[in-house]
Amino acid sequence: MLTLNFYSSLLLHINPDDLIFGIFCVGAIIIVPVVLVAAIIVNTNNRNKETIRSRETARSAYYRSLDRLKRDPANPSIKMETIRLGRRYSSVMRDSAGRTIFDEVAIANDINAACTMALPPQNPPLPRPPVPAQPKSIEERLRRLADLKAAGLIDDAEYTFAKASIIDEI
Repeated sequence: MLTLNFYSSLLLHINPDDLIFGIFCVGAIIIVPVVLVAAIIVNTNNRNKETIRSRETARSAYYRSLDRLKRDPANPSIKMETIRLGRRYSSVMRDSAGRTIFDEVAIANDINAACTMALPPQNPPLPRPPVPAQPKSIEERLRRLADLKAAGLIDDAEYTFAKASIIDEI
């Protein structure tokens, strides 16, 4: 009972302006942190959306450049642009400006793969034309030479020269 009387007497002696000021202070103490937390959450969400958008932009630019490199693998400016975009993409994915050796190796592998895929397929070497088998004996070779002369495929001078070279082999 004493407690109730104390608070009631206290409320009766409070100036209404002081009461309003007290309510305002308590409200400010509660509302300001809530507003700050809400602002931090909104800012974090916007930053996450911006990071996701930045990552997607870097990724698509890098892959478009790899596609251009596949179409023209000998072009050094496309290759340099692809390296630059690959470094930017790896930097954005790591949330830092630094590069690691692993990033460089991954970019080099991507570029090598793009250039290799662009090359036309390697055709197997053509088989050598078969070498006509030479007659084994001198008689067979002379007979073949006589057949060529009889068919009119070689003239007398060629026949004489070839016959002499066959006979010289004896």
